[in-house]
This record gives sequence, C-alpha cells and structure tokens, in this order.
Amino acid sequence: MQSVLDKLKIFTAILSVLIIAWSPFIGGPRLFAVLAAIVGFFYFVRKEWSLIRTNEERFLLYSFIAILIPTTISLIAPYSRESVIKVIVLVFIFYFCAIGITHSLKNRNTRELFEKGITVIACFWVFDALIQYAVGVDIIGVPLSGDGRVVGMFGDNLRYAAILPAILPIALWWLMKKYQFAAVTLYFASLFTVFASGYRAGWVMMAIVGIGFFVHLQIKHKRLVFLAFLILAILLASASPIVVRKFEATFDSLPTTTKQFNSILTGRIHIWSTALNMFSECPLAGVGVGAFDDAYGEYCAPNDPFGPNGARGRIANHAHQLYISLLAEAGIPGLLGFIAVVLYSIKRWYSLNISRKVIVQPYAWSLIAIIFPVNAQPILFLSWWFPVVIVVFSIFVGLIFSSETSRVSNSSGL
Repeated sequence: MQSVLDKLKIFTAILSVLIIAWSPFIGGPRLFAVLAAIVGFFYFVRKEWSLIRTNEERFLLYSFIAILIPTTISLIAPYSRESVIKVIVLVFIFYFCAIGITHSLKNRNTRELFEKGITVIACFWVFDALIQYAVGVDIIGVPLSGDGRVVGMFGDNLRYAAILPAILPIALWWLMKKYQFAAVTLYFASLFTVFASGYRAGWVMMAIVGIGFFVHLQIKHKRLVFLAFLILAILLASASPIVVRKFEATFDSLPTTTKQFNSILTGRIHIWSTALNMFSECPLAGVGVGAFDDAYGEYCAPNDPFGPNGARGRIANHAHQLYISLLAEAGIPGLLGFIAVVLYSIKRWYSLNISRKVIVQPYAWSLIAIIFPVNAQPILFLSWWFPVVIVVFSIFVGLIFSSETSRVSNSSGL
C-alpha cells in the first residue's frame, strides 16, 4: 500500500504542475484541480488525513472555514444567490484539492518534482512572451493584444502578468541552488515581459518578488549585477509603446487630485467607491460572494463609467482589489477571516528557525506578492486565479507544519 501512496504523491505533484501549466487555456485547470480533490478525498477516506488530528490539518480546516462561513452568511444578500452557491461548492472542492496537495508535496522528492516543473513552465512562458514581443505572435500563434501589450499564450487578457509573478519565486529559488546567473536572467526576462504587458499590478508583484530574490541571492557583486540587469530590462521595455504610455500616465507628474489618481488607476477609484458603498450598506454579509457585478448598478454613482449606462459599456465584474472585494462581497466577517489566516501564517513562519525557513521562502514570497495590500491585484474567487493561490498556499501549509521544516512540536495547540 505504501508504494501506491508514494505513486499517488508523485501523481499529485504532476497535477499541481498541470493546474498552473493549463492556466492559459480554455477551461483552465478545472480538470486537474478536481483530480487533485479526488486524491485529497482518498487521503481522507483512507485516514491518511484527518480533520483535526494535527496542527497542519486543523490550520487547513480553519482556513477554509474562515472562507466558508462568511461566504455562507452572504447568502442572505439579495443578489445572485446562485453565484454564492457556486463559490461554496468551489470552496469544498478546493478544500479537498488542498488536502491532496498539502499531504503530497510536503515530501522532499515530490516537492522537488513540482519545483522543477514550475521552473520549466516559468522559463517557457517567459521565452514565449519574448518571442511574442519580438515578432508580434507567440509560439502557438497568439498575437500581441490590440493595444500592443505582451500577453503570452494567455490571449487577449492580462493573466500572464498576474500568474507569472505568483509562481516565479518557486522557479527562482530552485535555480538559485545551482544556477544563480540563470536565476538572475530569468528574473529580469520576466520583469521585462511583465513591464511590456502594461499591467501595473504585475509591476508591483515583480517588485516584491525582486526584493525577496535580491536579499537571498548569493553571487559576487550582486548589486552591480542587479543594477545592470535592471537598467537593461527597463531600456528594453521602454521601447514598448504600451509601457511608455503607462509610465507617462503614472510618473509624468505627481497626482494631487482624486481625478488625477483615478486617471492613473484607470478608473479604479470609481469601482472602489462603489464597492465601499456596498460595504456601508451591507457591513455584515456584503452583497454576496461572486455577486459584485449584479449589485454594481444599484450602488454606483450616476456618472460612473463602469455603471449600467457608463462610458465603458460594461459593468465592472469585480473590485480589482482583494481586501476591498472581501469587504464588499463578504462584509466584515470575510475580511476578518482572511486576515486571521494571514496573521497565523506569519506567526507560524516566525516559529521556524532560520535554516528551515530557506525551504519555505519561495512559497512565502509568492504569497506576499499575491496578497500585498497596496496593489490592485485579482480578487480571490476568480476561476483562473483561485487554483494558483490554492496550490501555493497548500504547499506553504504543508511545509510550515512539516517535521522537515518546523522546530515546533506538533503537539502544540493551534
């Protein structure tokens, strides 16, 4: 039976890689996430995984309860209960998916397989994006966006510039073990392509990843190397018209009015103001998780360009900011539950000794980039984003509680 379980862990590591790898394509990672959930359910049935036997199991359960309870409470909101029910089902599926990934990838060998796979994916995506920038289409024929943005093989959207920074620390830390200049090259090639996407939230994520990477990089004269590559990446990216326009809009002059800030943020202040109106009217339950677009027309200002009759021609479908989104859709319980999970994760991180933190670092930096509050990042429950977050978070949980990485006794209570 042990050999079967070992093979199942390898299978789950491959599924975890495929969840990320399939993000650019129609249907995304759904099939692979469901298969990982089946593995997690198998672990549960076989009693390989209990619900509250260990700190690891308790924390994962409490993390999903912190999401599930506010989501369920939001059913009382009058908007699109169908959307809320879909999210509840999604949470249950991804809880078992997280069990499968957490239990399988805390093992050194399966995690090594996963990290190699993510490194290959990151390198391939960046190479593909560079080809697209150079010749106008990528390897599979996907062109630059209509306004000249680099989008990789993700099509006419900015998901490339969000997902790549979220997984990049895993690839960088794996390369840093033996191939430090390759890691530096990958970071700056990634930085260039994300700059060329024109997605400013991605720029912030890459800056966060760069801070972590620079601190832990162990090569001679790393400041000079880093500066040289940074200048090169910026010079190359500045040749892109979309980057030039975004930089001019952001840095041409210091914004002093709300209108100027709103222009720099491409209208986000309209959306955030409407989201806060939702929260002020429904502070305990929000308007319903996943129901943001259904409620938007009732709470937006008459001149809102994202409103039903706005100049943009379509209603904003989410808040474009994680924390504001939680307040608007799930109220105070949603935000507090999320913050509780973050704070306990930080506490557990600090309980690890320095040498053991090295193993966890790439996943910690990925999560920091994902949840950094001063950014207009994707919201949690997007179908293309939630699986990426769950994969990274699940491995992080497995590592911070694993006997391999923790000096804290497993008998200490949560």
